Amino acid sequence: MARVLTTSHDIFLNVKALVSSNQKLLVGAQLLNNVAYLSLLMCGSFQLQIVSLSTQIIFNLATSYFNFSKGNYIETALTLLMSAIRSKQVYGYCELWNRRQKIEQAIKNVFVGKMGKNWQFPSDHLPIGVDIDGEFKVISWNVMNNCYMPWVKQKDSQGLKGSMLTELDVIVNQEGLTKRD
Repeated sequence: MARVLTTSHDIFLNVKALVSSNQKLLVGAQLLNNVAYLSLLMCGSFQLQIVSLSTQIIFNLATSYFNFSKGNYIETALTLLMSAIRSKQVYGYCELWNRRQKIEQAIKNVFVGKMGKNWQFPSDHLPIGVDIDGEFKVISWNVMNNCYMPWVKQKDSQGLKGSMLTELDVIVNQEGLTKRD
């Protein structure tokens, strides 16, 4: 919460300085950086992390230009170094974003039609596994909650009526435990 307050205050000061400053490029880059950072704090995501780091690169490049024009070569070199570090961080987040896209593409749902008695699993989901570039593996097994059985038995919304899933939906004790359970 403190970061949100301080960054909001910085944005206010940036807007105020932008009106009266003769260094609009530098103040504008700082304002852009602070707005991106506040957005990241409020709604964190890969995309906003990339935007925030990119605005830091822009701000550091503007600062380097300002320092260079004033003859501050050490400060110029240091802010250019910081830009290079942020660029490496952006690259890492872009790689993570790319990996996430590959995972999402690999596990997209595909409707294969009504399976009925050919479906021989006690759940409405197959166990799934995804191997991304030999580096990252995801394995999942989702077991369907009994309260959704009417969707399978009466509505047949997934084409699984008459499958093992419905055959095993027989209550075996007073607590409501089924064979499928």
